[in-house]
Amino acid sequence: MIMNWTIFKNPRSAKSNFDRLQTNPFGKPLFQKLRPEIGRILAAVPDPDQALNHFERMAQAVINQTSFYHFLSAYPHFLEILLTLFGHSNYLADIMIRHPEYFYWLVTSGINQIEFDPDSFYREFNTMSGQYTSTEKKVELLKRLKRREILRIGTLDIMGWSNFQTTVRNLSDLADAIVETVLTLHSAEFNKKFGTVTEDFSIIGLGKLGGRELNYSSDIDIIFVYSEEGVGTRLDTKKAFTTHEYFNQLAEKIVHTLSTFSNGEALYRVDTRLRPDGASGPLARSFASYLHYYELRGQLWERQMLIKARPVAGNLPFGHAYLNALQAFVYPKTFFKSPLEEIGEIKRTIEEKLAGQQTDQVNIKLRHGGIRDIEFSIQALQLMNGGIFSDIRESNSLKAIENLHYRKLLTDSEAVDLKEAYIFFRKIEHHLQLENWRQTHLLPTDSKKLIILTRKMGFQNRRDFRKAVHLHTKKVGKIYNSIMGETVPPQADDFSEEILLSEKLTPAVKSHFIELGFKKAEQSHQAIQKLLKGSRQKPLTPAAGHSFQSLFPKLLKEVQRQPSADQALLQFSNAAGAYGSPQNLYNLMNENPKFLSLLAQICGRAPLFARSFGLFPEFLSILTNVENLHLPFAKTSFKTDFSQRMESTNAKDWFNQLLRLKNFHFVRIGVRFEAGLVSPEQAFRELSALADGTLELTLSHVLTGHAWRGAFPAAVLALGKLGSQELNFGSDLDVIFLTAEEKDPPLQTQEIVLQELISGLNRITPWGQLYKIDARLRPEGAQSPLLISVDSYKKYLLNRSQLWERQALLRVRLIAGNPAVWDKLSLFLQDFIFHSAYERKQIEEIFSMLENIHRKARRGFSKELDFKNSPGGIVDIEFLTQALQLKYGRKFEEIRRGTPIDILPKLADRGILSADDAGRLRESYHFYRLIETYLHIGLERPKARIPLQPEKLDFLAKALGFETGEAFLKTLRSQMETVREILRKTKNQLSRRGL
Repeated sequence: MIMNWTIFKNPRSAKSNFDRLQTNPFGKPLFQKLRPEIGRILAAVPDPDQALNHFERMAQAVINQTSFYHFLSAYPHFLEILLTLFGHSNYLADIMIRHPEYFYWLVTSGINQIEFDPDSFYREFNTMSGQYTSTEKKVELLKRLKRREILRIGTLDIMGWSNFQTTVRNLSDLADAIVETVLTLHSAEFNKKFGTVTEDFSIIGLGKLGGRELNYSSDIDIIFVYSEEGVGTRLDTKKAFTTHEYFNQLAEKIVHTLSTFSNGEALYRVDTRLRPDGASGPLARSFASYLHYYELRGQLWERQMLIKARPVAGNLPFGHAYLNALQAFVYPKTFFKSPLEEIGEIKRTIEEKLAGQQTDQVNIKLRHGGIRDIEFSIQALQLMNGGIFSDIRESNSLKAIENLHYRKLLTDSEAVDLKEAYIFFRKIEHHLQLENWRQTHLLPTDSKKLIILTRKMGFQNRRDFRKAVHLHTKKVGKIYNSIMGETVPPQADDFSEEILLSEKLTPAVKSHFIELGFKKAEQSHQAIQKLLKGSRQKPLTPAAGHSFQSLFPKLLKEVQRQPSADQALLQFSNAAGAYGSPQNLYNLMNENPKFLSLLAQICGRAPLFARSFGLFPEFLSILTNVENLHLPFAKTSFKTDFSQRMESTNAKDWFNQLLRLKNFHFVRIGVRFEAGLVSPEQAFRELSALADGTLELTLSHVLTGHAWRGAFPAAVLALGKLGSQELNFGSDLDVIFLTAEEKDPPLQTQEIVLQELISGLNRITPWGQLYKIDARLRPEGAQSPLLISVDSYKKYLLNRSQLWERQALLRVRLIAGNPAVWDKLSLFLQDFIFHSAYERKQIEEIFSMLENIHRKARRGFSKELDFKNSPGGIVDIEFLTQALQLKYGRKFEEIRRGTPIDILPKLADRGILSADDAGRLRESYHFYRLIETYLHIGLERPKARIPLQPEKLDFLAKALGFETGEAFLKTLRSQMETVREILRKTKNQLSRRGL
């Protein structure tokens, strides 16, 4: 047979391959005998050049090339398997060439095993791993066995000997077995260190792993759950440990082993971010902690996620019991808001991000009518109807389609179309990922690569392949729209042109505003006209108007997403109007969608910051300089920057320059928070550092004005939220002033400086004030001298102070002035606060003070909810934490200082609180501080009181991620009841312990 060289893209290279394959004089006759069969097979594979290159590599890799050729001559159908794999997948070819012995195993026994057998896998691993003592060696063995199994599964798939359902089930079961093996390895290690724990533990698979429909190159999404909190004593160190510590360390070890790259590969890419609180939450939680989280804070996307949950390793019956307990959350009887609406919003966000990527490649997963639309359609129907029909609560997509069809929730044609499209798109995914083991969903734009993919999918030409892709996406899109259509809110694109070009607010335009979620149509219409045309004092050029017309549809979509579209548009208009060149601003946002999105978010969610853009237009640089936004606030840099500015500025402008720089960083910290770059707690620490720096600079300036010679003997000490570095965006600064010297200079002289310091910080201007200073926590209160000596303060504490002052001093720290003051005071305070044991009467006094606070809160405003001082609020958590600090701080130094977020886990570690109670208090405190934050930045309210007027309540709820004010209040009241119950229980326990 004459070789048909036209099948190759590079015939010259192919001829060289053939020449090198027959250089061995002993193997040459055998190869020449194989040559016609090789030519026939290569003509049928998707990529003959690739197949021939890999075949040459394989011939060089085998131990005995002559025996290899002889084997293929004797069994030509094995040659067909080999070349077909080589023509389909670089990854499978690399496995075969790396392990030539796998080929013989594959063709003699591997291909006869259609289903993955976990028991055989475990037995083989256990037998082979017996020769190794180190975990690292055993993990490398596991990787080798995984490669071999992937080769077997891929071969059966490519050769058409297993269908799609079998392939993804085998891939998922292989992942289950590997996760179980890694868990077993590390459990044995932990048993040696900790001893055997009795609590149940399960690893829950999510996403495609949970649905037993894993891709070849999928991440695996997992979470970890254990049965209950407990304590034990380690075997190795004899130290106490909690089950929370044990299972979190075990989970961390498992994730590390699965995902760490060594010798060029990892077992799996592992994603654990779907757990409660995402990357900032603990890896493992107790059964009760999960239930509590989902009950109080669970969101719709988490319901979607849990539809596909399945126990994959550990105690499987316990894992099933855990998931059964979550069914009421996943499939509630009623919803505050239709899940179809939320899913539609999530889907639109995905598509907009996809559009912003500006790529010509087709994404078969995320495009309209793609895999994600199939999954969302299925999950929407499951969520809406799963509370009624338990049989549709199915994690596997294809089985879910069958069950939805059985329940008449999908028509005959819809079920067939979804199933066929799902298998078609997933097969494309498989071929794309098997090529080079990359997680990709993009069709190639290169014509040669697209032809190869077309052949792999069984099509003769690209036109037919593209036609099939289009037909499937069209059918899926139609089904998705039929499911979601009635509840999908109107799109901004539908009305944007009519709204923009209407100079007057006609009834039709007003109706459009209302349909898009605006409540103040006249205000919003005026804001749009101002953005388009400018004001009388500052009209815009036609070119600027054209730039805005291009921007407007995107702007309308962004403000529509905000808690208040009207507010977002108004603040956006004010910020753009204050900017020097609105046209440049519009052009910048047209070119940079992230800038537009972030500005709209700030305007819609945080008017406190948005207003600053109108006062200080240059602050918009915070948003345009996105690449540096991840950098945290640094006090040293802040002070250095200010000093450098003052070198070229008139000294008389000192205050305005400091106010401007302080406000810049204040807004920047807020933008970092809103952009999700920092947690609330990190933002509070940065705000506290900003206050420290501002106060230090102001004191230094005042001393310079007084021509002070030598060191200033007085110091500024922080209390309250500033002392614990929890300052929020609306917090006052609680301070006291002490001096190391009361005679030289006299107290009165020092006090003049401090009065001027307070006046400077409190000074109110059209651009705001630096800070509001509160010095009423000093001895004897507001009517006493502002400044006393350290010695006098010590005498006061020993002889006349009250218990609440010890509570306050748990947060004290030095922030400015003479460090000698702190040197003289700090050790005394430790002894004063923690030297003596706190008796029952003192602890009861703390809780009695708390009751007084509750009584005052009950006499508050009926149109507001005081979640700070009411029972179950912020103060309850703070008082409880402080009572336990005072009681046990004498014994455990690590609980003496810190925020409740810091202290509560330490109290659990010491067995003072249960891990569940500490976790719930911590979650509640985090939630309360978040509410407090949006009261400050969103509603600009100084007090921790929630307005109950519907408009303001709904804004706050949406800013916090709730659909309605009613849903938010329900969650808040449940949290407060939980805190009240923990407080009551802990008080009783303290009494029983004989305080």
